[in-house]
Amino acid sequence: MAKPSKRVQKKTNPLPHEIGLLLSGLNREWPKDDLATRGLVLQLVPDVGRLARIVLKLQRLVTYPPKSLDDLVSKGVKEIWEHFESERPASRHLAQLNTELSQYRTFPHISSHTGGWRFQWNVAYSGNVDVDKGGVIDARRGEELPLVLTAIRLAEQGLIDRVRRCPIDRKWFYARTEESRFCGSKCRNVFHQRDPKDKERRRKWARENYQTRKTLEAGSTKAANQRIIRNSGRKSK
Repeated sequence: MAKPSKRVQKKTNPLPHEIGLLLSGLNREWPKDDLATRGLVLQLVPDVGRLARIVLKLQRLVTYPPKSLDDLVSKGVKEIWEHFESERPASRHLAQLNTELSQYRTFPHISSHTGGWRFQWNVAYSGNVDVDKGGVIDARRGEELPLVLTAIRLAEQGLIDRVRRCPIDRKWFYARTEESRFCGSKCRNVFHQRDPKDKERRRKWARENYQTRKTLEAGSTKAANQRIIRNSGRKSK
């Protein structure tokens, strides 16, 4: 006797840890909280606005990369001037991106580690601290730097456009395919329920389905009446 086959559910690979952290920072789901004690505040939660600006600027940089100056070696003065005029928006955008990135000032640091020591890059903190009154220490950039480096690596691989924002709940997600537009099936269903074209498609299907059922029911009634007539004729004989 053959054993019933078990249905195998297709597994989806989880997102790499680095991309998951980037999404946590963008979606305000950071596992750490700011620390406050005795008038001193240590800011640890990443700046969502700054992260989003860097991601969006990297996406534009990949979509509209600046042209190389090597192509202008054999060009005339007029063509060179036209090139710089056309490249002015791209140059301005690149300067804005570098301004955002220049906030992450790092320095080499060696710290004690279990069984020895380890080397790492640290980010300089900023803030005004008074010994008596306390103050605010901005340590957010130290938390943000790994996320920014992840975004840059995605841009180098041509995958930064996969970091998208869902049009329904405005949540950032990583698209596994180029066609993905929503963070999940729930938001996709909500969109199709709101979409006018999809509404009209469902209305059309409902009308056609109603007509089809009506035709089938009419045919079934006719066939049933014919059977009754045939059976009554046999009984009369």
